[in-house]
Amino acid sequence: MITCHCACGADVFQLRIKRDEQVGLLTCIAGHHSLLLDSRDYWADALQDGRPKLSRCRCGSTTFRVDLQYEFRDTGEVRHIQIEPHCSLCGRGQQPVNLDVKYSPTDDLVSRPIDPIEQPWLQPKRRTITSFWKPADGERFADYVVGSLGARVFAETKPYEFSEVQFADITIPS
Repeated sequence: MITCHCACGADVFQLRIKRDEQVGLLTCIAGHHSLLLDSRDYWADALQDGRPKLSRCRCGSTTFRVDLQYEFRDTGEVRHIQIEPHCSLCGRGQQPVNLDVKYSPTDDLVSRPIDPIEQPWLQPKRRTITSFWKPADGERFADYVVGSLGARVFAETKPYEFSEVQFADITIPS
């Protein structure tokens, strides 16, 4: 069993979980936000339906200690995780959240159970643009969107991990 700790050392959090999408956000008592387990992969999609509700104990408290119980496959990969919140005020255990893990590798789920995020409520505006363009047309369009409309450009640096880049640094295939 692992007890979640923020990068600042805090182990008491406000908790927001969307059980059906199996995503969660922890906010420590110092105000630092962290996504729970692999929530970063699904967080933006989960926010499309609005912010997850703040968990609350029957005693009225909104702060919890969060324990993670792991079950492993014979190969050493994570098979199942049970998230067990306990009220920091009265100690009452809340209904656990069960997650089945159907992918690998799963090392990060154990070594980095919470993933710091500075702006968890920032939502991308997603648009799909299809057309038959020559590369020069696409470049002019992108230059207009970035230069005139102030759009921000992000590139996928690792699978499901994006970072902001300058438009000039992007190469457009011919």
